[in-house]
Amino acid sequence: MFRKGILNLIVAIFLAACAAAGTPTSSAEPVKFGLAVGLTGYLAQLDGQLTDGAKLAADFINRQGGVLGRRLELVVVDMASDPQQGVQAVQRLITRDGVDVVLGGFSSASTAASAPVVAASRKPMLVASILPSPQPEWVFSTIPPAEFETAVRVDYLKSVGARSVGVLYDTTPYAALQLEIVRGQLSRAGIELVGAEKHGTDATDLRAQLASLLDRKPEALLKFGAGPTNIVAAKGLKQLGATVPLLMSIDDLSTYAQAYAEYPNIMFAAAPPQVYKELERPSKALTDFIDIWTKGGRQGDPVYSGRGWDAVFLAANAVNKAGTTDGEKVRVAFEDMEPYEGTSATYKFTRNNHYGIRENPMVLARFEGNSAKIVYRPR
Repeated sequence: MFRKGILNLIVAIFLAACAAAGTPTSSAEPVKFGLAVGLTGYLAQLDGQLTDGAKLAADFINRQGGVLGRRLELVVVDMASDPQQGVQAVQRLITRDGVDVVLGGFSSASTAASAPVVAASRKPMLVASILPSPQPEWVFSTIPPAEFETAVRVDYLKSVGARSVGVLYDTTPYAALQLEIVRGQLSRAGIELVGAEKHGTDATDLRAQLASLLDRKPEALLKFGAGPTNIVAAKGLKQLGATVPLLMSIDDLSTYAQAYAEYPNIMFAAAPPQVYKELERPSKALTDFIDIWTKGGRQGDPVYSGRGWDAVFLAANAVNKAGTTDGEKVRVAFEDMEPYEGTSATYKFTRNNHYGIRENPMVLARFEGNSAKIVYRPR
C-alpha cells in the first residue's frame, strides 16, 4: 500500500511537471481537429497546401504544450473537391472520429452543404471559403471578404485611369459573389463593365469567351476564380494576340508563374505570405511560419499553407479560451476571442460577423523575373 501511494505521488508529480514544462500528457485524451479537405479534384493543390500548414501548426503547438495541456491530433479526410462528399467527410469526422472542431478547405459549396451538419452536431467549423447567407451560427471563415480581393484590383484600375473592363469568371459561388460585388465597386469608381463571360472550373479553352470580351474593347480584364483556368485564360489571350492586362484573383504562385510564361501582362491579388520578402513589418506568426516552412525544405507559395497554420492556431486559441472542448463554449470563444495576428491577416470574429479579417491585407502584385513584386497597395 505504501509503495502504491509513493508510485501515485511520483506519477502526480510527473504529470504536474509535464504541464509546467508545456509537454502534453500522453495519458490524456487528445484534442481532435478534423480536416474535411479536397486532396483530390480541382482544389487538390490549394487544400493540400492548407493541410500541410495545418500539420505544421499542430506539431508546433504540441511542442509548446498542446491544447488544454493535451496533445492536439489532426484527422484528415479527403472530400475530393465535391460538395456531397464534403458533407459525408464532415459527418464521418464528427460521428466516427469524434473531432472537437471541424476545419474545412476552400470549397464554398461544401461549406454551404455542411453548415447544417455541424449545427445539428453542435460542433464549430472553421473554413477557408465564403459563408452562405445568412451567416451560419456554427461556421467561421478565415478568407478575406470578397470585396477586399476585388477592391484592390478596382482601386488600382482607377489609379491608372482605366475606363472600361471585362470580367471572366467561373461557376463557383465565390466567383459569382465577386462579380456581384465588383459591379458596385466599378460603378462607384466610374469604370464601365463592358461584359461578363462565364466558364466551368474544368474549362480547357476560353478563347470564345475572351474573344467576346475583347470585341467590346475593354482596357483590362478581371479574372474571378482559382486553378488551372487562370493558365488557360492566359494562353487564350496569347493566342488571340491580345495586349490588355489580365488581373487575376488570389491563387498559387506556381499558377501565376505558368500564366505569366504564356502572357506576361498579368497582375494578381496577393496575400502577405506571397510577398513576405517585401513587407517592412511581417507579423510574428508569419515569420515563425516561414522559418518552419522553409526549414522543412519547402519551395513555392506559402500562402495556402499559412492559411492552414492560421486555422489551427485560431481553433486552438478558441478551445484554450473556452477551457473545454464543449462545442457551444468553443463556438462562443471564437466570437469572444481577442484579435489574432496570423500569417495572412489579423483575425477578429464577433457574434454578428464570422468573417475574421476586417482590414484589407491584399496587395496587387506582378512577376519581375522569378519574384512576385508589389505594384499597388490599397489606401
